[in-house]
Parts: sequence; structure tokens; C-alpha cells
Amino acid sequence: MTKYNNTPLVFTARTKTDDNYEPSNWIRREILKPQYHEAGHAVVARLTGFRVEWVSIDPAFIDNNAIAIENMCTGFGPVCMTISSDRLNPIVNPIGGLPRRGIRTKEDRETIIGYVIHVLAGPYVEREIDSASFDRTVCERDFGQVAMILSLAEPNRSARKKLLNVAHRRLNKMLDDHWASIQNVARALHIHRTLFGHQIDAIMSGVELPEAA
Repeated sequence: MTKYNNTPLVFTARTKTDDNYEPSNWIRREILKPQYHEAGHAVVARLTGFRVEWVSIDPAFIDNNAIAIENMCTGFGPVCMTISSDRLNPIVNPIGGLPRRGIRTKEDRETIIGYVIHVLAGPYVEREIDSASFDRTVCERDFGQVAMILSLAEPNRSARKKLLNVAHRRLNKMLDDHWASIQNVARALHIHRTLFGHQIDAIMSGVELPEAA
């Protein structure tokens, strides 16, 4: 069985200490940033009720996966494939020639906030690992997704800002409460390179995956 807390190249603490900032640990953090970034997406997607098909840092898997090809996610590096269209489309896409409906109900609002939270989770986790070296430009695709969905769902700029503030507060609380799950998924992703949805759920519930072949 894979003991994630004994895996090499592990960055273990959300609370920063001097030991975590030794040069060797800086190298570890740099190596593990993609794994932590995608683990952030995956764990928070599950916590906000979105289905995760898979998460991968393996270009060969991503570039040949039918869902990744259909969603134009190939050629961009690591991917967390979250299934969200069934919940988002009724809110942000015009249906039957009618205008998009936008946010009308509390459920709509929670769907949009949950989506924003899970997309921002990757950059937030990456920044948490090392704020000094965090490069926002690397995460522009995530920030662009958030801006697009918010603009489609809510035309009022002030209301969009309120939604973003709620997402920010909830996400920080989730990182505090579920950092161990993010670590464990990141470690498993480092070992296995691709994790499927049921494996992510298992890791989050405390199950250790079999050793990689």
C-alpha cells in the first residue's frame, strides 16, 4: 500500500515554518506545484458537489483522452477534468433561442459560487505552497474561466464582486479544513500520475491506493 505521508518530495505543512523553507524543500515545492495545483481543483470540486472524471499530470494520457480532446484540454499541461456543464449550462447558456437565465435561485447562486471556488482552488493552493514564487500568469487560464462564468451568470458588476468575495472566504476555510486531503491527493498524483474520480473519493475518505505498477 502507498503510504502518502512517507512519499518522497512531500511538502507537508500549510502553516509555514523555517524548515519548510530550506533550499531542498524549495526544490521539492517547485517539483510538486503541478500536483498540488490539480489536487486543489479535484478535492474542492468534490467538496462543492462537482463530479471529477479524472485528474492527470501525464501528457500522454491527457492528449489521447476523448473527454480532454472534446473539451479542448490537450496541450496545456496537467488537467483536472471536472464535469460541470450539466449544472452550469442552464444558468449561463441560452436555451431554445431564449436569453441565458442567469442566477435566479439560491441553487443557481450556490452552483456558480461552487464552480468559482473549485477553479480558484488550484491557484490558491499553489500560492499557499510558496507565495513568494507564485506566478499569476501561469494560472491565467483559471482566472479567465472564473471571469467568464461570472460575467455570463451575473451582469451586475457589484453582484459579481460579492459572489467572488463569498467564494474567496469559503475557499480559504476549505483549505484550512481539508489541507490533508489536498496533500494526500497530490502525493498520490505524484506517484500514479493519473487518478480517476473514484480514487480521489477513496483518498479523501482515508483509503490508501495500491502501489503503482
